[in-house]
Amino acid sequence: MEIFDEHNSQMERLIGKDFALGTYKRYHTTLSHVAEHLKEEYHVLDIPISNVNLNFIEGLEYLLKTAKACNHNSSLKYVNNFKKIVRFLF
Repeated sequence: MEIFDEHNSQMERLIGKDFALGTYKRYHTTLSHVAEHLKEEYHVLDIPISNVNLNFIEGLEYLLKTAKACNHNSSLKYVNNFKKIVRFLF
């Protein structure tokens, strides 16, 4: 979560230069969804990035489609935003 937070802070400073406001808002919302997934499914506020696996991502997608009532395309956008943060570290 700390890494995602830092990414969003940097992104916020680049609104209008490299990123649109809507893109920033989508990443901010993604962070909120991931935080909720961690809290609801794992009962923690954060996990090591090395613990993020396919089951975690599938669980996030399930949360988005059920509890958040996101359609398929919206769910995939949020999941892809999260995956970008994870890939950034490797």
